Amino acid sequence: MGSYTADQEIQDGTLTFDEACAHVSGQKLQGPENKPLKSDRATGDVRVCDLPIRHLESNPTKIEQFADVLLDQKLTVTNSMFDTIYQTCYETKYAQLPHPFCLRKEPTVPYTMQIIILPASSPANSEPSADYVHIVKHVYLHRNKVPSKDCVAMCYGTPMRFDWGNNTRLGLAGLNYMLDRMGGRQLRHWIIKPKFEKKLTLDQHQRADGYAFIRDCGPRSNNKNQFMEWTDEQIHTPGGKLENWPEAKVKEALNNYMKGRQNAKTLEFWPFTFKSFVPWFLDKVLIKMLPTMRQNAITWIGRTRTGKSVSSKTILFMQSKFEIDLAERSDLVPSIVTAKHLDFFKAEPLTKFKPGVFDDGMLQKMDASFLKAFLNPSEEDATVWARYSSAQFDQGAGRHACNNPYNRAIDEELFASMQKSKIWSVPHAKFLDMIKPSFLAVDEDEDMDAILARTHLVLLTDSGVYYRVAGTSKDPVDFIEWGTDPKDLLAPSQHTILKQYKMNPHLHKYPQQYFGDLAWSQELLRRVLNGESIPRSSTVLGSSLFGVHAERTAVQSHPSLLRPDELHVKVKQEQVAHAFRTLKKGPLQTINLESPSPKKFDSASSTSPMPKRAKIATPASSSAPLNPSFLEHDVDDDIMPAVGQQPDELEQELEELMDQMDTDE
Repeated sequence: MGSYTADQEIQDGTLTFDEACAHVSGQKLQGPENKPLKSDRATGDVRVCDLPIRHLESNPTKIEQFADVLLDQKLTVTNSMFDTIYQTCYETKYAQLPHPFCLRKEPTVPYTMQIIILPASSPANSEPSADYVHIVKHVYLHRNKVPSKDCVAMCYGTPMRFDWGNNTRLGLAGLNYMLDRMGGRQLRHWIIKPKFEKKLTLDQHQRADGYAFIRDCGPRSNNKNQFMEWTDEQIHTPGGKLENWPEAKVKEALNNYMKGRQNAKTLEFWPFTFKSFVPWFLDKVLIKMLPTMRQNAITWIGRTRTGKSVSSKTILFMQSKFEIDLAERSDLVPSIVTAKHLDFFKAEPLTKFKPGVFDDGMLQKMDASFLKAFLNPSEEDATVWARYSSAQFDQGAGRHACNNPYNRAIDEELFASMQKSKIWSVPHAKFLDMIKPSFLAVDEDEDMDAILARTHLVLLTDSGVYYRVAGTSKDPVDFIEWGTDPKDLLAPSQHTILKQYKMNPHLHKYPQQYFGDLAWSQELLRRVLNGESIPRSSTVLGSSLFGVHAERTAVQSHPSLLRPDELHVKVKQEQVAHAFRTLKKGPLQTINLESPSPKKFDSASSTSPMPKRAKIATPASSSAPLNPSFLEHDVDDDIMPAVGQQPDELEQELEELMDQMDTDE
């Protein structure tokens, strides 16, 4: 191995190529890096002629890297120009580099180019005031061999080849060591580092921000190679959230999110609780079904827009919250899985922490084996066949099903009969005929009996609500007539909340009384599971005075299940937990630590009397928080406010905080 100086019989410089190879022996050469390393230093002690380069002849010999050397170029390289060159190289758009930093002809294979810009002295017979530079371009063709004549055609300056024998890796490491010693302005893609070192990883906040960015801003389909193109752009964007991320990790995340959208959907926000139901439905129907929610499913059948889906999701959310708190799993948030086809449950098995609802999933086309497995949460082995795979449901996981078809003619006939007899129940056989349209795929009576033993049934018709508790009994099925309009299981006061949720489902803002209602609902669920009795709720209908026609308002009243102090503690705990979850999802808040410090009051140098109130110092900037400038005084001295003085906002907030602390104690 030699150098250009030896070939031209020039005295060796400070560092020879053999010495450079000795320096890097035993170290690791890493590259080429996706992001170029930018440096601007003083000129070093290695010259261009010290490099292991030879003139490149135009012949058929194939090489995989070469150099384009331009000496004494009349050019002023400003900081803005260098930044533009760096940005272009960062995006690997070498063809857009300004002359003479680009290549005369673009290679037909992928390549990486290192650029070294060295200040040069003015050559003879030149303008003394002009700036001259030496430019060295190291082109690496990514192990692709290209004929030498093609490489010569790519060069604006003198084409050079590297002479380092057969040990290319060591020679490339030595070359980069010499380039580093040359100084000047450099854009480098190769790093020499210790062979054994700790792997650098992203911190937790960067990972969370990156995955959130992929989930919210990434392409949602890959029918036109969007994943590859978007990933390639984002990981090479300076200062981006995915800068320097592994390409495979980003593409895998995009594929996983796409698969998640193609399967069952997970809901993590729901603004309703048990207090959202009309009281009569909660007292007469749900109280009888909730004690066995771990053993039996609930099937909702009937007319649309009566609260089937809302009711099922509300119960499942309350069940998820209860199981999470019972297991003390603070790492989980209440959530449910919803899907309209069995195949969509393949992606995630239902668990007691994340129950599921089979919502409007064509229940009438599901065979008896699926219905018996899905509607039986107490079964140990609830694995059913799904397309090309299987769906599995954990034991004890809450499961609901919602469907619409029922026999409207039988309902009208039975309702007319009940109005005459005043007996508000229907025969078991008639009830089966009425729900038969939702179980058309169940042919055998024994299979239907097995399904009825596994699931509670709630049938919502134009006339009212039929409900049956799971079991083998064939007693008459109870019926409750609708009261006043609207015919809905959701309380009238909750309709506005439902409308706001439908209009903006991504807002995720809970109603004002949500956390109090949540604590009440969890206590109700605890009591019914323990077999305790629950006082009844009530609804009071308002009336107008003096017979004036006016719309009657309904006021709901629920029993107090928690003492005020217990309710206050639980509400505070839920609010704090929700606040911390919100902070984790949101961006980090930066605190300005350079706000002005308190000024000390020098009583000896001041002739004016001491003011009676502390003043707020003027901030150094509009964005900096205010720091109060407290005056030094004796601790025993009590500063009294002047007569008629109004307390400022800070004093009022402190007084309210102290009053609240006294109340809590």
